[in-house]
Amino acid sequence: MTEAGRCYTDSHDKRRRFPSVIIPGIYDEAARSARDPFLAEWLQGAGVADAPPGPAQLFALHELARAGSYAEPAQFNCDPLQAVSTTIAEGGDCDQWAMVLLAALAILGYEARLMTFGDEADRFQHVCIAAKWDRRWHILDPKGDPKGLDFNDHDGSYLIVEAWNPTRAYDRV
Repeated sequence: MTEAGRCYTDSHDKRRRFPSVIIPGIYDEAARSARDPFLAEWLQGAGVADAPPGPAQLFALHELARAGSYAEPAQFNCDPLQAVSTTIAEGGDCDQWAMVLLAALAILGYEARLMTFGDEADRFQHVCIAAKWDRRWHILDPKGDPKGLDFNDHDGSYLIVEAWNPTRAYDRV
């Protein structure tokens, strides 16, 4: 899909296409990126891959992503997808950092879900990731605001919160 194909004409168009195009695109790019040696090397170099599995490792991953650059989309009302390596090197918005986290969590062996936040006017204003450890879901939202949100924290001002199951491609990583 072209860059223009990831921009919306109005809120109805976004409501229709975000679940059918963008969410699968995030999962698909995360699945592709989980196979990229660059991401495994990034996790290893930061010490995340060697941390013991569980909340401490999830916290380390969250903070690693939180330290990355936030970049607004080039166009208003667009959700461009880009390679995980590009997001790590150049920054990205919440959608793009969600791809990084999903790919990293797949490498690290965690069950993960994409979460969307919004209101009646725009159900898809923000995305983050939930990762499961020991039957408990942990929130990784490193780009919830310009400085990032703390591990296991979320912006409670959103009225609509939805969790999205992974696509087949992501489930096979």
